[in-house]
This record gives sequence, C-alpha cells and structure tokens, in this order.
Amino acid sequence: TSIPGIIMHVAFKRIYNRIDYGGLVTSESRGVVAPSPDLLYSGLRYDVSERPLKIDAIIPQDTYWSMSLFNSRTDNYFSLNDVQAKSKKLSIVVVSKNNRNAVSDNKYDKIIEADSDKGIIIFRILIDNLDSKDRVSELQKIQRQTTCSLL
Repeated sequence: TSIPGIIMHVAFKRIYNRIDYGGLVTSESRGVVAPSPDLLYSGLRYDVSERPLKIDAIIPQDTYWSMSLFNSRTDNYFSLNDVQAKSKKLSIVVVSKNNRNAVSDNKYDKIIEADSDKGIIIFRILIDNLDSKDRVSELQKIQRQTTCSLL
C-alpha cells in the first residue's frame, strides 16, 4: 500500500531534527491521527543519514510518558515509556546503521540504531488532571525540556 509513503512524504517536507511541541488537543487537532485530549504530544522528524541525533528528555513524575520511533514506512521499531526508563532524565542517541560506531555507549543512557535514516519520533505525556491549570502548565514546561541536537 502507498499510504505510509504518502504520510512520510508529507511529514518530510517539514524541517528535520527539530522538536515540534504540541499544545492541548482540541476537536480541530490532527497533527496525530485520532489524538487523545488527555495527552500532550511532541513530534520530531529525524534525519540521521549524516550525523547522529542526541535527544535529552525529562520524564515527569507520577504520570505516563513515552517515546516512539517510526521508520520511513511508518513502522514502529522502538518504544520507551516512563516505567522502562532507568531515570527521570535521559540522554538518548539515534544513529544510522552507517554511523553506529561513531557513538560511545558509555556516554548515553540509550543508543538506538535507526531502522531507516529518516523517520518520526512521537513523545507523549499524560495530563493526569485536565481540570488543574497548574498541572497542565507544569507538564507543558516539562514537555518543552525535551530537546535534540545533531552530534
């Protein structure tokens, strides 16, 4: 089927290796297919064909957090959530198969070999109390502490 190719073609017309932080989901939201109103989404179109991509993420306390990587055909090939993470502050590197040896294992919490040089990463944070503006604001601040840079 050509649908994954079309999805990725549209996604890859945008800027690579920059995180787009989503706001609260509304009935008009369509950055993610069938978005959930109690999740904060961030998206990242990556290209690791020439250089590895370092992601620094803060995992919020006492709520769900996840990171999912999708290859150029939209297949999910790696996921990590708050329960699986070894700490609340992570330094993760995504590398191409050709650059795998360019990154030292002992400097980062996790090194992920990309299934394709280009893909998408989606981050999710559960808003465990939508009625609390303070909690929503707190989680949005944590969301924006996830950053990325090329090595």
